[in-house]
Amino acid sequence: MGMKVVVYFETLKGNTQTTGEHIATAFSRGDADVAVRSIDDVDLNQLAEADLVVFGTWVHGLRWVGVGPAGMAKIKNFPAIQGKRAAVFCTYRWNPKKSLDTMAAAVSARG
Repeated sequence: MGMKVVVYFETLKGNTQTTGEHIATAFSRGDADVAVRSIDDVDLNQLAEADLVVFGTWVHGLRWVGVGPAGMAKIKNFPAIQGKRAAVFCTYRWNPKKSLDTMAAAVSARG
């Protein structure tokens, strides 16, 4: 089997979960062993074995004010992922502004 990937999501209406599932499907077509999990449901053994960890969340805020990734507290408190490759994605209705940069910085701080 190929690379091991875990896709974690924080969702409000299910859109981010669905997007995470589509990302997982794309990885599995490339012979990866992929799991999709809520960010509230971390399996430490699975995380330890993962080669790539993907984080996704929805974007909250008003159209022009207070826009940002909704799952930041959970990402900031996520277990350390030193030595692992990571990626981020977000779902949004309008403009996500700097949500991906904010998420990437928080994930990078985890390792």
